[in-house]
Amino acid sequence: KRRDGEEEEEIIKSINETPAQKAEKRRRLHEQAKEDENLKKQLEVVVDEDDDVFIEATPIGRKVPVVNYEIVMINNKPRYKIVRADDTHQLYTSFISLLKNFNREDLEDLWKIVKARFSTSKPTNFSNDYLLVTLKT
Repeated sequence: KRRDGEEEEEIIKSINETPAQKAEKRRRLHEQAKEDENLKKQLEVVVDEDDDVFIEATPIGRKVPVVNYEIVMINNKPRYKIVRADDTHQLYTSFISLLKNFNREDLEDLWKIVKARFSTSKPTNFSNDYLLVTLKT
């Protein structure tokens, strides 16, 4: 009951805000978002005084692009092996799990690779065909 009263107060307060107050609130939120984005992009080198080791932090907002993919069979089940530019790879058990873990840039990179691979030839197995048809839509 107490939360409901607080929520109602917030709603009434929001309704009674003037357009100038709303604009100021949006401006503050926008500036905060920009500041947060800038912090994510910064690269930081941390010095450890004890053993003179430098630790280089990678920006959170940056991911390594997808450069290749393979469909590998493990125990007679297809797995999507996604290879990134830094020579790391990840296996996905299903296309759905791949989609859940990918962002838009990853999907666009994968689509470019698939489109280039099948621009001159047709897919030879179900998994490649499924990937091509699904990414096309």
